[in-house]
Amino acid sequence: MIAHAIVRLYRIWHGVFHLKGAGALLTTMAPSVRDLQDYRLQLPEGQFIEVDFRDVSAMYWLNHLLGDRFEEEGLLAAIKPFLKSGDVVWDIGANSGLLSYNLSNLVELGELHLFEPNPRMSKLAAQAVSPLKHMKVHPFGLSDRNADLILTIPEGHTTMGTLNPEATERNGRECEVTCRAGDEMVFKDGMRPPRVIKIDTEGHELAVIAGLSRTIAEHRPIIFFEHISLDLEKVTSLVPADYSMFTVSDLTGELIAGYAGNRGHNSALLPSV
Repeated sequence: MIAHAIVRLYRIWHGVFHLKGAGALLTTMAPSVRDLQDYRLQLPEGQFIEVDFRDVSAMYWLNHLLGDRFEEEGLLAAIKPFLKSGDVVWDIGANSGLLSYNLSNLVELGELHLFEPNPRMSKLAAQAVSPLKHMKVHPFGLSDRNADLILTIPEGHTTMGTLNPEATERNGRECEVTCRAGDEMVFKDGMRPPRVIKIDTEGHELAVIAGLSRTIAEHRPIIFFEHISLDLEKVTSLVPADYSMFTVSDLTGELIAGYAGNRGHNSALLPSV
């Protein structure tokens, strides 16, 4: 089939010879080749994921399988020293699940919860982690309250889906999604509180942290969040009482005291000793 031939060419052209150009062929052909819109990739554990090469998430997974450096390698390196066996981790804004999939290989976690309101991406994430019994995908978002909100999904860029449409300049479709306050899940539903939280919600980070205020005050989790959709004032306002803020180096995962946006696109909030 033509779809398999195009993907095979990419695997050789990019994966073996490390040359440019095959990616453009894949994305150019995807709108007209139906099988590239629902293409099955097999992961090392044996499960299959169904990806759509009209969207960047498909390329992320394919490149991962070809051994490319993960774009969040610095973030993974920063998180790893804070993890212990049996810990609970929340991945808020999990998208296609690739970060959590990589995170699960760092240490034997107790629970890893993925929160993703985009139906297409939560389905993909669930396929990716299906053999990993300590991981669970929740097909809704987290916010400062329980509510149905509008998610804006830029065309071809699900990684930039946002509940704050002013955070993106790309055109996209809108869909109504369910959101919950994280505190309710801990103190009403009885979920184990997270030891580490990662947040990537394209501008909705303030609301997510507000909805976790009691969890943060009582359980003092370590928090990593993407700050590129926030101005410095908003980033600073995120810091809870008795926490310190650091920038995560994109290259090494080093934690740099304060805000250094030129060194990395993620920040870390660490509770004071």
